[in-house]
Amino acid sequence: MVFTPSLCSACLVRLVAALLLFHFSLFLFFPSFPQSLSTTYLHWHLSELPYFQYDFPDSMNDGTVETPSEEPTTAYDNRASFAPYLLQYLIQARGVCHENSLLAALMHLSLDLDPHSVSTRSLDEWSRFLDKVVNLINIKLSALEYKVAKVNHGAGKRVVGSKVVVQTPGGEELPPSSKFYVYVNLASSKETELATRFTAREIEFVKWAIGQFCLSSLEIRTIDASSAHATPLVKEVNRILIGGGGTWGKYTSFTVGSSKLFGFSSLTPLELEKLIVRLCDSKWFYRTERGEVGMDLKCVVELEEYLLSEYELPECQQCQKIVTHGVMCGNDACQSHGDSGSSRESWHIDCFQHYIAHVSERCAACDRSLQTDNIYII
Repeated sequence: MVFTPSLCSACLVRLVAALLLFHFSLFLFFPSFPQSLSTTYLHWHLSELPYFQYDFPDSMNDGTVETPSEEPTTAYDNRASFAPYLLQYLIQARGVCHENSLLAALMHLSLDLDPHSVSTRSLDEWSRFLDKVVNLINIKLSALEYKVAKVNHGAGKRVVGSKVVVQTPGGEELPPSSKFYVYVNLASSKETELATRFTAREIEFVKWAIGQFCLSSLEIRTIDASSAHATPLVKEVNRILIGGGGTWGKYTSFTVGSSKLFGFSSLTPLELEKLIVRLCDSKWFYRTERGEVGMDLKCVVELEEYLLSEYELPECQQCQKIVTHGVMCGNDACQSHGDSGSSRESWHIDCFQHYIAHVSERCAACDRSLQTDNIYII
């Protein structure tokens, strides 16, 4: 199964349209940046914050899109002042940014207005303030049919937290989080299609590659304990299972080796390598330390409906979002249950931990134990 040409064009142009519309959105909706906020903080402090690239998608969706709640505006609420800067920072991070990175950026910017604000506000207050700033950004971006979505990474907060370490301006380490902010296109048009930097052959490759990723997830493989597949995700699941069934012996993955992708005959190996690098830089694809390539958060967020309808990808039993990292029921008969009629019951890591601790240690679809002989999605 492959993308339809119209869908693929609509998707790929977002790689360019986001950048083209960014400056327009800033000056259309935020015509004058506040003079009280020095760009020194943007260039010197924010530049110290990493963009967090690592060997699983740092970036959909493996999680739940959250809608920030509105709260009364307080005396220190300057969200209109911070909104254009945070949007700029998110775009400079190529549209995908960890929650703690934006929190730290907001704290640094706030120092320019109120040097005591960082020490006087709790982390919960900062998180609520960030949600309100993002909510304002989304109100302004709605006319352009863009939004900043807040999503959870399926590998869970402990795995993501081991890769993403951020400190406050005061040197305090922020707690682990699986949340990311993703700048996404809600619609496309003929005008945005004209802005694409990709050739017809490159678009065909992306269509083909996504199909390869999804087909790869159908193959259940055996884990060699001494192999490179002893990943942080596997270790985290094993930690959750301590006192239960211990380790499992099988895994699947939404990734394929680079050599597999080089089998696309319409482009040369050099052209393919350059294109894969561009797609990874745009946060649509990602490459692991083992050289395998898969769909990054931005790709899964924007293509969620298509991936569900075209490939019937597994949805989390707990939060009903696509699972590209997590765990899967190991019972072959479980495939006959569920809404899709073909996918086994699956969970994101944090959802799985909550499910077996507070709901049940057995699969709701087939009543199999979730402690033994199930499948890692890595």
